[in-house]
Amino acid sequence: MAHGHDFSRLGHYTGRQLMLFYRAATAIDRRARAARIADVNLGFAGGKDAQRALRELED
Repeated sequence: MAHGHDFSRLGHYTGRQLMLFYRAATAIDRRARAARIADVNLGFAGGKDAQRALRELED
């Protein structure tokens, strides 16, 4: 199950439901990808900002 849906049930969705699911799922994936890019950029930049961000994630 991903994005809150059971993929075995997608065959029972209407066309509109599939489009809404696809749009929501790709939006979630795009935000996650943007966050990963920002994290990698921060990690390579290093310094106090990277240390602070890591501490915030670990708390």
